[in-house]
Amino acid sequence: MNLRATQTSLASMILCATMLAQQQQMAASSPSAPAAPAAPKLKEQPAAKTDPPAFSPLDGINQALPKWIRFSGQFRLRMEGYSDGGFNPANEDAYLLTRLWLNVKIQPTTWLKFYAQSMDSHAPW
Repeated sequence: MNLRATQTSLASMILCATMLAQQQQMAASSPSAPAAPAAPKLKEQPAAKTDPPAFSPLDGINQALPKWIRFSGQFRLRMEGYSDGGFNPANEDAYLLTRLWLNVKIQPTTWLKFYAQSMDSHAPW
């Protein structure tokens, strides 16, 4: 394995671990509302669905920076594989695919905006 693949894999694992830890902290720190006494209901209404709060490991960085510069990104993992390739029962393979996007938006005025995006995708190991 070359150095670039090792570094990218390590960065991917650290990013996943950071995101998981932050989600668990958010879930643990959310206050639980005290139970209200049951009121009589005239008819059943479906419960309103609420979306979970948006989560990004870059939120802390963006809060410390001025409003005219913002960082964002995305990390995806996908497992693929096949068997009996080329009608050969012994021909099979499985691999992990990764994709990392890093974005920066610079908007010094309302009428001027710069946006840059970088992407790294490969199959480590």
